[in-house]
Amino acid sequence: MNRGKSLVELASAVQMVADTKRDYIVPSNKMYMNQDSGRIGFNLIDDYMPNGVFHDQLSTKLDIPKAYYDRMKDKTPILFADSVNTWLNMSTDIRMVRTVGGTARALLSDRYRPLDNDTILETVLPILADFPDLQILSSEVTEKRLYLQVVFPKLTGEVKRGDVVQSGLLISNSEVGLGSVRISPLIYRLVCLNGMVRDTAMRKYHIGRQIEGDQDFYAIDTREADNKAFLLRIRDTIKDTVNEASFSRILARLEITAQNKLSEKPLQNVVEDVTKKFVMPVSSRDSILKNLINGGDLSQWGLANSITALANTENDYDKSVEYETIGGKIIDLTDSEWKVLMN
Repeated sequence: MNRGKSLVELASAVQMVADTKRDYIVPSNKMYMNQDSGRIGFNLIDDYMPNGVFHDQLSTKLDIPKAYYDRMKDKTPILFADSVNTWLNMSTDIRMVRTVGGTARALLSDRYRPLDNDTILETVLPILADFPDLQILSSEVTEKRLYLQVVFPKLTGEVKRGDVVQSGLLISNSEVGLGSVRISPLIYRLVCLNGMVRDTAMRKYHIGRQIEGDQDFYAIDTREADNKAFLLRIRDTIKDTVNEASFSRILARLEITAQNKLSEKPLQNVVEDVTKKFVMPVSSRDSILKNLINGGDLSQWGLANSITALANTENDYDKSVEYETIGGKIIDLTDSEWKVLMN
C-alpha cells in the first residue's frame, strides 16, 4: 500500500486548493489557446496553464486523437494552438472550466455539480472520529482524486489459518470529473500489509442542473444546500459498512475464494488472461507471476493478493489504488465469471 501523505499534510493540500479554486461557465467558442504560451483563456483578463487532466479532456472534447494532440503540443505549438482554436470556435456547447491558482485543471459539462474534497473531509472526519480504534492507513490527493484509507482493528478475522485481515474503508472523490464520490469496503491483509478495495458501498456522480450564464460562479451556500442530503448519506453509509454483520459477510466471501483453486493451465496463461480482462499493463505480468509463485497460494484469494501487492511498490498513488481495486474485483467475481476466466 502506498502510504501517501499524513492526515495533516492531506488536509493542508486540500485546503490550499479550496482557497484558490475558481469555476467558470464558458461557451466553448469563447475559449482560446495562446500560441506562444500554451495557456488557455476565455476573457481579456485571465488565462491559465492547462495540466494533464485538462489536456486529456480537451483532446476528448475536440475529438483529436490523444497521440496526435500530444505530438502537436510538444513539436508544433503553433499548429497545435491553431487546431485547438479552430475546433473550439466551431463548438456551440457550454463548459465548466475548473481552475486552481494559475492552473486550468478540468474541462467539464456545465451540468457538473462540484462536490469538492474540502466538503468531503469536513463531513467524513467528524464521523470517523466517533471510532476511537480507527487507524489511518494511507491518504493522498493527486491531480485526479482524493483518497482516504482507514482500518478498524476491532473488526478482525482469518481468511484461513494465520491469514488475518481487518475491515476498513476507502473514501475517494474527484474534483475534475474522473470519478464519482465513492465509499468502498477495504480489506487490509496483515501478513503482507496489502489493501484490497471491494465493490463500492455508495457512489454519487457529480451531475446536477444546468447552469445558465457566462462565467458565473457557484455560490457557496448553493453548493451546501444542494449537497446536504447527500452528505447525510455519507454518514449513514460509513456507519452501516463498519459493523460486525457487514464484516462477517465479507469474511465469508473471502473464505470461499481461498478454496477456489486456479485452473490447471500454466500460471503464465492465467496471469495473461487476468491482465487482459482487467486492462492491466503488459509490464505488470512478470511481477504478478512472481508474487503468485512466492505467495504459494494458487487460489482466487492468492491471485487477488498477487495483484494488490503491486500497490506496495507503485509510486503513482492513482495506479496503486487501481491495483487494490482490481484485487477486489477478482474477489467479487461470480462463480460463473471465475470459471470463464480459468478456462
